[in-house]
Amino acid sequence: MADTTTFGLSASLIKAYPELQEVYDLLYGPNKDEAEAKLKYYQTNYYKSISSTSSDRTLQKESQPGIYANSLEKYKLAQRKRLTTAGISTIDDATLEASYLGGWDDNQLDIKALATKGTKQLGGDALGTADALKTFANSFGMTYSPSQYDKWSIDIFSGNTTIDELKNKVKTDSASAYPAYSEQILKGTSLDSLASAYRTSIANILEVDPDSVDYNNPFLRRALQNVGPDGKAIVKPIWQFEKELRSSKEWEYTNNARDTMDTLSLKVLRDWGLA
Repeated sequence: MADTTTFGLSASLIKAYPELQEVYDLLYGPNKDEAEAKLKYYQTNYYKSISSTSSDRTLQKESQPGIYANSLEKYKLAQRKRLTTAGISTIDDATLEASYLGGWDDNQLDIKALATKGTKQLGGDALGTADALKTFANSFGMTYSPSQYDKWSIDIFSGNTTIDELKNKVKTDSASAYPAYSEQILKGTSLDSLASAYRTSIANILEVDPDSVDYNNPFLRRALQNVGPDGKAIVKPIWQFEKELRSSKEWEYTNNARDTMDTLSLKVLRDWGLA
């Protein structure tokens, strides 16, 4: 077999892509048909999908295995370093070689690496993105599963969405969960800001650490999801909220409650002339 042909066919190339044998036979076999050879060539998967880079590397693998192995190793090291920084600490050799041979760009490799990553924990930039989203969601009173945060960071990493799009989703979810504040939330005001007065009242009246008052606190949640007599969402006035706190069983065990009761008892005794 000749080493090169009109279509750049060679023994090494045909060995790597057997479907090209038919094209070669039509060009140089006993039943030559150049027109049919061209038609078959343009129908091959090789022609449809292979890039010049991929073709060159495939030929090098067959004809210059030493040079190919050295170049592949350098590629693997560079990609592993880049992917580790991005948060993907493990990727198999087969995927990296397929990327090198196929002439994939970084985005194509990233998507393939993430798709085969399984349930391994994210790290690097991807983990940082997940943590940033979690912090943002918490500030809007929203909690999502760890797997959801991982999926979001992967979607950002692979270009399927942006962090701004996901932040808008968080705000939409928060506005739905706390409809009395929906307009402010959608404009970007965090629930942390909107809930600060209620948190302060809970901390002062019930004598608890303000940092312990999260959105699972029943008093805070009821206040933020308050509805009026007509069943529609409405902001609860602070004075009314504080009155309800002082009517709760939790308040009865506070120093505030004991001091109040002592003061009232003393007043009663004085009114009766007994003190």
